[in-house]
Amino acid sequence: MNMTIRPKEAWDMLQDAGIIISMEKLKQGIRHGVWSWADYIAAEDENQKEVYIIYRIPFHRWLTARSPYVKPLAEEAPPAPGMRSC
Repeated sequence: MNMTIRPKEAWDMLQDAGIIISMEKLKQGIRHGVWSWADYIAAEDENQKEVYIIYRIPFHRWLTARSPYVKPLAEEAPPAPGMRSC
């Protein structure tokens, strides 16, 4: 599993969770450091692209805390009954 996700994937997950926000507002929040689960690297000139780094696990935890429609990640879910963790 990748440790980071792209803004489009994060935006899709927000929509699925019932948190309606535009892609531009998501990116704006990342640029302004609103969310602890993302970082932003500005382009140094017009030939470069902006970089949005969204950390999968912290983002998913944040989303899970705010939406009843989001289930915990498999890595964080308690073991199934009868199963022991290693």
